[in-house]
Amino acid sequence: MSLEGLQKCGKTEFGLSMPGNLFILNLNWGLQGVIEKHILKGKAIYVQDIFIPFSKELPGQNITILSTAAAEQWRKAILVLQEAVKDSEINSIFIDTASELWELLRLARLGKLAQVLPIQYSAVNAEFRQLLQLLLTCGKNVVLSHKVKPEYVNDQKTNRFERAGFGDTGFDVQVELKADRDLKREGDDQFTVTFMDCRANKDLKGQSVFGKNATFLNVVKMIYPDTTDKDWL
Repeated sequence: MSLEGLQKCGKTEFGLSMPGNLFILNLNWGLQGVIEKHILKGKAIYVQDIFIPFSKELPGQNITILSTAAAEQWRKAILVLQEAVKDSEINSIFIDTASELWELLRLARLGKLAQVLPIQYSAVNAEFRQLLQLLLTCGKNVVLSHKVKPEYVNDQKTNRFERAGFGDTGFDVQVELKADRDLKREGDDQFTVTFMDCRANKDLKGQSVFGKNATFLNVVKMIYPDTTDKDWL
């Protein structure tokens, strides 16, 4: 699954609702204050923190991305994901966020995020797709959390948003979800997860799950109604 949304819309909570044993590749630092209640309930959660390195230049100066350090963090991320994929005890993998993992690869291989020629992306695109293929074929539950960014039309900013990250993600994942939040509601009822697309069940497009029902297991059982919780362990 790909899950996108603005900040504090419940993306991390949805990822943590995945059945354990759960492995989290953490680049977003949004676990604090959310993960604790899941651990207290007895869920086994393994977290690997990954840093996106920057230089120590003073504010106001040009920030130089340390591509060597970025390459080290990218290699670390790949190695731990490969181990999680091979580990028979791991049921679910949550990447929080895939947007930042995509940035990390670009920094590692290109040394910058802007003013990059399209031809330079060929090898980077292939490398990231190779990672997606690893996750898609591992036989585990996988959720890729994504940030969103403003959508532009003819260089003009619109009031719409689009997924931030690897552009072909939608072609590869089986389900695309959007997390949202309505501050007019109270408590858990503020949060919504909506199907943007679903390869296995096209009729789910546009349908939403609300509040405490906006969990991984409830979503997958909408796609495959004949399954039970145990089928996803």
